[in-house]
Amino acid sequence: MITCHHPYNNPTYTFRGQDYCLLCEVMEHNHTPRTPDETRQATNEDIENLIYLGRNETAYQFFAWYRAGRVSLDLLRVHLLDIWVAAEWPLDVAGAAMTEHSDILTMFRSAGFLCDDPTITRPLSPLTLYRGCHESNVDNFSWSTSRDVAVKFAYRARMMPYRNPEDDDDGGRACVIEAVIPSEHILAMVIEGRGESEVIVDYLGARDAIWNGRYDFTIPTATVEG
Repeated sequence: MITCHHPYNNPTYTFRGQDYCLLCEVMEHNHTPRTPDETRQATNEDIENLIYLGRNETAYQFFAWYRAGRVSLDLLRVHLLDIWVAAEWPLDVAGAAMTEHSDILTMFRSAGFLCDDPTITRPLSPLTLYRGCHESNVDNFSWSTSRDVAVKFAYRARMMPYRNPEDDDDGGRACVIEAVIPSEHILAMVIEGRGESEVIVDYLGARDAIWNGRYDFTIPTATVEG
């Protein structure tokens, strides 16, 4: 841990060591990360100022504030999806901040259905969704309405540098899962975002649908663009 004194107004902030460079960037641009103390909730300005910490650190701090009860339901609804999409590894960051997947599910359930297009509401009927991953990682949040996107992620999973692409041990084979997810388990939809047609799924509620889905292990051997 590194404790630093900000040169502009001299509050003390404690950052993890790997985030020191992010703190330096904040200071260089004369933006101060304003951390709410334990006696008050974060304001909209507090949350907006987090952007100067970088994509993943912004998400980490936001999720940590939520876990500590410092993000109101209204501000959760305003910022959650944008912060999730902006983070490079949203699930890893949220997991580090809140420790349990169940906490992340509770957060999304509390916010209600979210979409970056305000004209879109929760689907009224089940959605056919796809996920590309190792077969041991099918129970997870991020799915897509695009099979091509899922194939891209399955190929990446298959070619992870710590795995032999032909090895079926320690994580299972990479696959594309096609599952029909009931609408009540659709937590959020990202129409714009990173172009991945992402749908965030309550995978615990939809477990039967996921486990009974179609599993395709014929992952392309050529690099998938994107």
